[in-house]
Amino acid sequence: IEHGWACVNEPGQLSICNQVCGNGVLTVAEECDDGNVVDHDGCTGCTIDSGWSCAMNTVTRFSTCQEVCGNGLRTQMEECDDGNNLLDDGCEECRVQYGWTCSEPGATPPNVTGQSICNENCMDGIRTISEECDDGDPITPNDGCTSTCTTEPGWVCVDRDITRQSRCFEVCGNGARTCELLASPLLP
Repeated sequence: IEHGWACVNEPGQLSICNQVCGNGVLTVAEECDDGNVVDHDGCTGCTIDSGWSCAMNTVTRFSTCQEVCGNGLRTQMEECDDGNNLLDDGCEECRVQYGWTCSEPGATPPNVTGQSICNENCMDGIRTISEECDDGDPITPNDGCTSTCTTEPGWVCVDRDITRQSRCFEVCGNGARTCELLASPLLP
């Protein structure tokens, strides 16, 4: 009997042989064999799971499987997978970036979902790359930063500190009444 095969012998009949999946021996009909029968670990039923890549480990001879980041299939160890490896798009190295939310539309195989869709969290107090400002205050009007994370006319917004929360200041000389009154020489 060849390694990786099991045969049943009935007296007076031909042997019935089948490949053994899960024994760690990669045979011709197997895409992978990781030496176990655990489902959704990259190699299920000696077939490579969606969103995974497997290669034979030359030391153990078992298939070693890892999730493929950036292929658009979020697997169990990934927080997100938006189908690319771009920076500052909400999903970086299959981890959700600070100030972003990512979701997946519907499941395909078990433990694998579709491509992540990532959106910036406007008004969470964390300015992200496409936001002009984000002061974390969606309620107060005329504070320099709109509820859509754009800078109001006559204002300038800067990041407060490493948290990237915006702090906005009115620009004098812009015709805004409060700023012009404060700068007026008629006031005591």
